[in-house]
Amino acid sequence: MAQKLGVHGPAGVTKAACTLQHKMLISYSRGDIVIQDNAGLEALSCSCF
Repeated sequence: MAQKLGVHGPAGVTKAACTLQHKMLISYSRGDIVIQDNAGLEALSCSCF
């Protein structure tokens, strides 16, 4: 997960997930991630994915 998000370690994953949740792109709770806005995530990601 950290590699896909471009962060290091569990703390980086949590911070990235919280940022994406704040932007209402995902919901994140206790390690469970639900995509809320697929198009928004695609727009935010780089072309390498």
